[in-house]
Amino acid sequence: MPYTQSLEYYTGLKKMNVPARLVVYPNAGHWPSWYEMAMYYDAHLDFFHQYLGGEPAPWNVTDFANNLAFEKKDAKKDEKPAN
Repeated sequence: MPYTQSLEYYTGLKKMNVPARLVVYPNAGHWPSWYEMAMYYDAHLDFFHQYLGGEPAPWNVTDFANNLAFEKKDAKKDEKPAN
């Protein structure tokens, strides 16, 4: 779907007070990367949980979008104390 049609569809939904999210990946090709696909599925699971019930999505969608969904290892925390 062309980007402009996505914007038009999203704007129409918001004007009708329909809960909607628009996710745009700059410079993304036709086939999504692993990260883009994982966020796509996570957003769907979040929607299903919010509106249909069931288990929550594995990651917070907003955190995922801001690259905060995965824990980063703390190098100092993993270091073994010197004897």
